Amino acid sequence: MKVVLHDVVLALGQLHKHGILHLDLKPDNIILSSTGSAYLVDFGLSLALEDNERHHVDGKNAKLKRDCCGTAGYMAPDMFVQVYNEKADIWSLGMTAIHLALGQVPKPKIKTAFDVDRWFELSKQMVLEEMAPRVTDQQLAEIGYSSQFQKFIQRTLKKDDERRASAKALSQSSYMILGSEREQLRLWLGNIL
Repeated sequence: MKVVLHDVVLALGQLHKHGILHLDLKPDNIILSSTGSAYLVDFGLSLALEDNERHHVDGKNAKLKRDCCGTAGYMAPDMFVQVYNEKADIWSLGMTAIHLALGQVPKPKIKTAFDVDRWFELSKQMVLEEMAPRVTDQQLAEIGYSSQFQKFIQRTLKKDDERRASAKALSQSSYMILGSEREQLRLWLGNIL
C-alpha cells in the first residue's frame, strides 16, 4: 500500500504543478503495473485550470466556484459546497488510503433502501456534519499501521482545506520514504501474474 500511495502522491504533485485537478481519486482509478508502479487513470472528471485561474493568493492556489463532481465517499467537504482547489484531491487521497488500509471507506449508517438511493446526500452529510465515525489512530494502530501512516492520514483529512497538506508536502513526509517495499510488491505481483 505504501508504494501505491507514494506513486499517487508524486502523480498528484505533477498534476497540481501543471494546474490539473483529478477530482475522482479512488482505488478504482489507480492501476498497478507488473513492475510494482502505481498509476492514476480515468481523467474523465479532471479539470485543467486556465492560466488566469491559477493565480496565487498568499502562496496558495485560489479556490474557484465549480460544479460538484467525483465519487461519493471520497469527495472533500469543499467539493460539496462547490468551491475548491487542488486540496480536494488530497482529501480523496486520504479516503483512498483508508480504503486501502481497511478494505472500505467509512460510510454513514444506511438503514433503509431509500437511504441507499440517497447515498450522495448521505455522503455529503457525513463529510459536512461529520455524522459517521472517522477512523481513529487507535483503530489504525490496532491493525498494525505505523504512526507515520496515521500522521499521513491526519494531514490529508483536514476538514479545512487550508490545513490539508499539499501533494508536495506529503511527498516529503517520512511515510513516503521507501525501503524495500517496491521490491516486495514486485515479488508479490510476480507470484500472482
